[in-house]
Amino acid sequence: MKVDDDVLHGIIGHGAYTHTSSTSSYRSSSAATPLDTLLSPQGVASLNKWFLAHAQGVCTRPASGSLRSASKVKGLMECDFVALMKKLTDMPDHDLLDLTDVLDTELRGAVGLKELFLVLALLCARAVDQRVKALYLLGPDLYHLLSGDRRGWQAIRLLGLLFELKENALWESRVQLEVPLGATLTFQDFQLLFFASITSASKSDSRQKSLPAQGSREERADTPAPFGNKDSSPSSHPSCVIQ
Repeated sequence: MKVDDDVLHGIIGHGAYTHTSSTSSYRSSSAATPLDTLLSPQGVASLNKWFLAHAQGVCTRPASGSLRSASKVKGLMECDFVALMKKLTDMPDHDLLDLTDVLDTELRGAVGLKELFLVLALLCARAVDQRVKALYLLGPDLYHLLSGDRRGWQAIRLLGLLFELKENALWESRVQLEVPLGATLTFQDFQLLFFASITSASKSDSRQKSLPAQGSREERADTPAPFGNKDSSPSSHPSCVIQ
């Protein structure tokens, strides 16, 4: 899947400023990557400004379903989200419509700011091979997108596309790890499935580019290793900066 970097960088404000802070454990002191930009206060502000300019008020109901207590919140309508993604990527229309259904967690017929943030974060990460970092920082929020009956293969496959993972490779990892689908898919299963698939894809890319073996080892040494034997529940990981 191709990504139009000019459109993506324009939305998140990448290249409009220089990072100077070194207080964050995941932010490099070198030139900022697109993912660094999006995760920064300036990137969040740039996305929020774009979102407010393009989103519309959509009706949302509380759990009781009462129309009287319904309220309006900002959301990117399905047609607008699909149009944006067609500018950003070359994903086919049927996948974009299915992706909209996955992201529309409140069944409003629209995509919220937080969900849009997650999509753009994955597009930023795939461009600079920072997929492991994105999975670690945003894993709990991505997992919660797949709540309940949304944990089927279709939703997993669509997230895989955003991670630049081929469907057959993702399925192979699922079979090898015996990862279940549906309501029994745990956060740990979700982590392992995508971490294994991303690692496998990275090794495959390295072989195709014929990188020196020493260089590959150095790259692996620099890769974050967030999935140890410690608590791997969603609450033990950083949450999305968009609340």
